[in-house]
Amino acid sequence: MVVDIAGRSATPGRGNRELLAGARWLSIGAAANRSLPMLVLFIVLATGTPAEYGAYALALAIVALFTVAGEGGMTILTTSSTNLSHATERLLAARALRQGAAFYVGICATGFAVSQFSDLDIVLSYVAVLGVTVPFAGYSAVGLGRYQRAGAFRSVAVRQTIGTSLGVVVGLSMALAGAGVWSLVAQATISTAASYCLVALSREGRVAPDLRGRVEPTERGALRFAVWSNLVGAVGRRTDDLLIGLVLGPAALGLYAVGYRVLTILTELGLHPAERVSVAQLGKARTESVHTGIALLRRSQIGVMRLIGPVFVLAGVGSAFVIPVVLGSEWRQAGICSLILCLAGAIQSTYNLTFAGIYTLQTPARSFRYQLALIPALLVPALVGMVWGIVGAAAGYALGSVCGAVVAWLFRRELRRIDDPAHA
Repeated sequence: MVVDIAGRSATPGRGNRELLAGARWLSIGAAANRSLPMLVLFIVLATGTPAEYGAYALALAIVALFTVAGEGGMTILTTSSTNLSHATERLLAARALRQGAAFYVGICATGFAVSQFSDLDIVLSYVAVLGVTVPFAGYSAVGLGRYQRAGAFRSVAVRQTIGTSLGVVVGLSMALAGAGVWSLVAQATISTAASYCLVALSREGRVAPDLRGRVEPTERGALRFAVWSNLVGAVGRRTDDLLIGLVLGPAALGLYAVGYRVLTILTELGLHPAERVSVAQLGKARTESVHTGIALLRRSQIGVMRLIGPVFVLAGVGSAFVIPVVLGSEWRQAGICSLILCLAGAIQSTYNLTFAGIYTLQTPARSFRYQLALIPALLVPALVGMVWGIVGAAAGYALGSVCGAVVAWLFRRELRRIDDPAHA
């Protein structure tokens, strides 16, 4: 089954309404997917130490990087392509399964290397369990692309929420039984696996892999740039975690990761849903004209900034007070990091749709170059800030977000200069 969306209008007004409606459903799903696991996390943090949580956060960062690689750019390709055939979907599904299995080996090898550092021996066990879902990340993304091309974001949110709930039930039971960090490992693994299955094995999202054929060069090229762009972005988001854990130790990473968790929750509630919906909407708009797509991108970004930016600021101020009160004084630096990182998130809400716009309205190669310019701008100040500890790293990340805004502005200037013959 291939959903026909070619006949839909993509005018800026309608597109913006569809963006908000789709983002609302994905945000509702993300709220459930983030709030339910907080029950497990609270028990683990209240009864454990920053070092114990830091080792888990390091393992999670490793798995996140390989998940992006295993996903292989499938989500953005299958969501933005309005004329994807069933035969191509089958080839993409087979490719995703093959490369996902290879990346699981890479996860275990990386976990083994990290476990050789002092106080990080448990990391290998964590990544070996957390990483079992990586081989299915790209395969599930092919089915997810079907849903998102058709605008069925409500169905996506419902399936992902059900999957999260199953994981939380297991994780909460283990946490109450005193399993500690392993309850977080079980919760994350089961939630991800169940969510993948509910999408990929549903009647609408099921795709039988074609293991005998090869993906066409056009799709391979788009996938290559998409996965490298996503991987560069993931490295930018996770390198600070990895280096803080390896250089400053798991206790420092545990504090930083709690503050960063507040940022990621808000990002997944607000920024990521808008990005996912905008890819689908911009793909439709591009079939009409680049002019229509640029107008839609501008309106959508302004809407995200006005809606999500103030939420980041309020959440940062609130978490700075709440975290040490709820978890104890030893977590005070986590609250400070949370405040600074949320201010960085508010800055990023002014340009977070830039990648989707460049990928869809220009070329995947151009979007990759944008990521190559953006990530060092975000990351270098944070790495320099590590000299002053985790608060310095958070302050550096905020400064990097300002630098990222400059990079985004430069690339969007070129996007605005695109000559659209239909509107010359």
